Amino acid sequence: MFNPSPSWHLQTTLVSFGIFTSIYLLAEKGIKLTSFQASVCLSVAHSLIISVWCGMILARDDWEFVEPSTPSQANMLAFSLAYFVLDAILCLMVLHDFEGSFHHITVVWGQLAALYSGYAGYQLACFLFVAELSTPWLYLFQTGIAPEGSLFALASQVMFAALFLVGRMIVAPYLATWLCRSPTTPIEVKVSCLVILGISAVWAGRILKVVKTFVKGEDEKPEDSGLSGSQESFSAAPKVYIRSRKGAEAERT
Repeated sequence: MFNPSPSWHLQTTLVSFGIFTSIYLLAEKGIKLTSFQASVCLSVAHSLIISVWCGMILARDDWEFVEPSTPSQANMLAFSLAYFVLDAILCLMVLHDFEGSFHHITVVWGQLAALYSGYAGYQLACFLFVAELSTPWLYLFQTGIAPEGSLFALASQVMFAALFLVGRMIVAPYLATWLCRSPTTPIEVKVSCLVILGISAVWAGRILKVVKTFVKGEDEKPEDSGLSGSQESFSAAPKVYIRSRKGAEAERT
C-alpha cells in the first residue's frame, strides 16, 4: 500500500510538475524556443529556486544527518523531484540525451526514497546546494550570453570548472561519508548518492581534459557528440568549451 511519510506533501510535487510543464510549454510554444532552449528555461528556474531554498535550509537548520526531514526540507525535495521527473522525460523522449536521463532517473530514485521514508532531507539539501552552484556559470557560456572569446566567457568557464570540481569532487564525497554512515538514511538514497558521485567523476574527467588542453594553448573543442545545439541538454554531461580570445577572433576573421 502506498503510505509515504506525512512530511511529503504529494500535492507539492504535482503542482510543481504542472508549473514546470507550463514553463516548458510557454517557452517552446509561446516564445517559439527550441526544445533545447526550453529545457534551459526549466534548468534555470530550478537552479535559482533550489539554490536559494537549500541555502536557507542550511543557514537555518542544524547540521543533522540522523533526524527526520523537516516540512521545509520535504517540500524542497518534492519541488525538486517534479523538475527531475519532467527533465528526465524530456531528456529521454525529446532531446534523446540518454546520459542525462540516466543521471536524472538516479536523482529521482534517491529523492523518492527520501520523501517516502521521511529521512535524508537535510543531506540532500546539502548535495543540491553544492551541485547547483556551478549551474548558472555553465549556462552563461553555453547559451552565448557570455560571448565566445570574451573575458566574460572565460571567467564564467573558470568559475564553472572550479565550482564543479571543488563541489562535486571534494565537498560532495565528504558529505557522502556522513550520509552513508547515517543509520536512518534509506539504502536507496545511499546508492543513488554513490552513483551520482560516479557520474560526476566522469564529467570531472572531461572538464579536466579540456582544462589541460586550454593550458597547453590548444584551441580545440571537444569531439562532437553527434547532437545539434538544439538537441543537447544542459542538464546532461557538462561540455566545457574553454577557448582563448585569440582563437575565437581568428575564427571570426
